[in-house]
Amino acid sequence: MFELSCTNVPRLPPCPLCGAAALESAYRFAEDISHDCDCLRDREEEYYRGLRRLWRGRVCLEQFLAGVPRRYRGFTLEGYVREPANAEALAAAQGLRPGEFLYLYGLPGRGKTHLAVAAARRLAAAGHKALFLGEAEYFEALYRSIRGQGEAPDYRPASVLVLDDAGKIKPTDFAYQTLYALLEHFSSEGKSLIVSSNYPPLQFARRLAGGEAEAAAAIASRLTQGYVLEVGGHDHRAAAAQGPFPPGD
Repeated sequence: MFELSCTNVPRLPPCPLCGAAALESAYRFAEDISHDCDCLRDREEEYYRGLRRLWRGRVCLEQFLAGVPRRYRGFTLEGYVREPANAEALAAAQGLRPGEFLYLYGLPGRGKTHLAVAAARRLAAAGHKALFLGEAEYFEALYRSIRGQGEAPDYRPASVLVLDDAGKIKPTDFAYQTLYALLEHFSSEGKSLIVSSNYPPLQFARRLAGGEAEAAAAIASRLTQGYVLEVGGHDHRAAAAQGPFPPGD
């Protein structure tokens, strides 16, 4: 046991029932935290269920961010620069619910990766296991695993996946089968998939399928089962050196 002070600590999660501020503690496990309220005394079972939800959200968020490239880890919905040309995509990212698909496409530097990471970040903070996969890095890891140089990334435990910068790899049968299996998994299991790409979904599907119409249609039908939105606006990457736009695709 450790002693709790009477100091309110804004950086710690508030009470899951009434929102009261947390008291100073060594917040290592869900039950370590205490709040400046009587919810524990009055609604003990509900209070502890809420604490466990808070703890799961903390753990899922930390695990998700650990797998996100360093320069993307600070991407949040609050930090995204809203413009008329990206307002609809931002609203979809803000309201994305577990099990829904979101496909974001547009020119480079418009903030697609920012929105994708931020949407997954929000779901992770709510306690959903999330994973980030850059398409090129994912396939490079797969090829290394085939050569016996490491483990292949496993997306199956995740309930939320960001597939970033889709459509850049060379179309092959292996690439098609691999991405088809990924899309089918998230579709059939009712999980969330967030895709960012420079290409509209049908164009991406045709590139991946190497011009085979039936194969392209199978990919496109899965990519378009949720929100499909173009992200426009300023080139964030070009403006990053001058601000206020954050870097990212």
